[in-house]
Amino acid sequence: MPPCRRGGRGLPGVAAGQTWQTDYRVGDPASGADFRWTASASGPTEIAVPVDRFVVFLIRYGGVVARAPGGRMPGGYRGPAVARVWHAPELGRVVRFEFEARPQFSAREQQAIELTRIARAP
Repeated sequence: MPPCRRGGRGLPGVAAGQTWQTDYRVGDPASGADFRWTASASGPTEIAVPVDRFVVFLIRYGGVVARAPGGRMPGGYRGPAVARVWHAPELGRVVRFEFEARPQFSAREQQAIELTRIARAP
């Protein structure tokens, strides 16, 4: 998945029109995954999630995922991956996240995560 710090925090200073690339590994080579992403930011726009409405920047990631790159199949099971991240600068965190990948010889993966609760100071 696209890189964010723990708890959905991260992407400080993101601005519309920014583009960047990032590569990273999750887990070990035999059972983890390698990601290679190109990202672009747009916004600001508004999104409604179960807890509230927020002004956000939408970050679109597109790239390739290699599952188990150090496993039995040399180079792993590769396939396209896309993700969308809605980052709310007001909260300094991600409020919605969507991910889809289609590694070869594997079922399509889809995930969606939304902020559903928040504690605000009185």
